[in-house]
Amino acid sequence: MSSFSKIITAAFEITSIDVSRDAGAAPTATEELHGHDRMRTRVRYEFVGSGKDFYREQRAGYWELEWEASASGEFRLREWQALDETQSRAASPVFVDITAQTLGGNSSYSSQLLHGADYWRTVLDGACGIDIYGHNGISVGDIDGDGFDDLYVCQPAGLPNRLYRNRGNGTFEDITERSGVGILENTACALFADVHNDGRQDLIVVRTNGPLLFLNEGGGNFRQRRDAFQFAKPPPGTFTGAAMAD
Repeated sequence: MSSFSKIITAAFEITSIDVSRDAGAAPTATEELHGHDRMRTRVRYEFVGSGKDFYREQRAGYWELEWEASASGEFRLREWQALDETQSRAASPVFVDITAQTLGGNSSYSSQLLHGADYWRTVLDGACGIDIYGHNGISVGDIDGDGFDDLYVCQPAGLPNRLYRNRGNGTFEDITERSGVGILENTACALFADVHNDGRQDLIVVRTNGPLLFLNEGGGNFRQRRDAFQFAKPPPGTFTGAAMAD
């Protein structure tokens, strides 16, 4: 570990435990660990840290540890074996967070996106249907054919989904109100897809109680197509995802 000057993450998980007794004893599945003389554990470890010659290094692997019971009944480490390890190293930052520079010019960024589900559950009335999970996705697509991908952000119930148009200079403009796609219902995910094959990206919004289709009319404007999805029977449960393909 000498290459690390700072440990950022150290995580350990016991993935298996094998216990045994001296010859002649027959252990049962419910027997207490202190009734055994030897125990072998396998541990998955992960270290992430920084060092003098690199920005980040991650090490992940497995150890096998053998324990032996002392006369007092405590387990002492008898053998420690390294099984395998994977190392990944980056000399410089691989990703840089530019969210504030790209979206920060919109009031919705600071007033809505910067707050998590825990915050909104204390502010919004529970009747709006906000849940505790925060499983709300995003979708990316070029809605106006200018060659730059735009961004649709799904939000929990009680908060409007947001549509951000890519200006092409590294910043986005919030066009939610005029686009007509700022629905307030709990949204699991959304898909941009050219449903009519007219060269424009339409929007499918997957709410927990069913999908909606918004047709792209150009200029960043969308029109909802009523009853676009027909079901012989109301589907049980809730909608949590979707995919499309020709």
